[in-house]
Amino acid sequence: GVIALMLEANPDLTWRDVQGVLASTSQKVADPLAESATTNSAGFWHSDWYGFGIVDAKKAVDTALTWKPWPPEEQAIGESKEENAKIDENGAEFVSELTIGNEYNGLISESAVVLLDLEHYNRGDLKLTLTSPSGTESVLHPGRRPENNQPEGDERWKLMTLRNWGEDPVGIWKLKIQDVENANPTGGSNEFRQWKLTVYG
Repeated sequence: GVIALMLEANPDLTWRDVQGVLASTSQKVADPLAESATTNSAGFWHSDWYGFGIVDAKKAVDTALTWKPWPPEEQAIGESKEENAKIDENGAEFVSELTIGNEYNGLISESAVVLLDLEHYNRGDLKLTLTSPSGTESVLHPGRRPENNQPEGDERWKLMTLRNWGEDPVGIWKLKIQDVENANPTGGSNEFRQWKLTVYG
């Protein structure tokens, strides 16, 4: 309903503009139990429970009235080396890094998409945490989930986060992989091969 009011105020808004207005105008939630809540380096508050917060209808519509449409979407892309590393079952973290180069200076992050190439008897056991160059952490997958199907062929496990909204994507990104279950009933291999990051903005 609020988005309908925003579009009535400014029909030129694209879906990305709508996201931008809501991210910029929503109010953070004062919930002490929302332990994932954080403010990133660009000043945007975000919680795994509440997203960018409670929608402020009046502020969103007022902002929509004067909003200048964003230019076409661009992408910043980085790819890790081939790790081919064993994922330990004892809970030890494995960390892989990649770099988004200076050729992407000036891009402002909206969403970050991770594509994972790995083999694991039950990928739902894996906790995956992405850390941006400015230190913002996103838990892409918390672990202990019933996801035991294996990607086939060139298929990759795709995960996304918005917690880097407004940040500069240039620099070193880190991906932490941790097996939070220490049982492997199949005896199969657990291997992290490589990952790719695409930041849209």
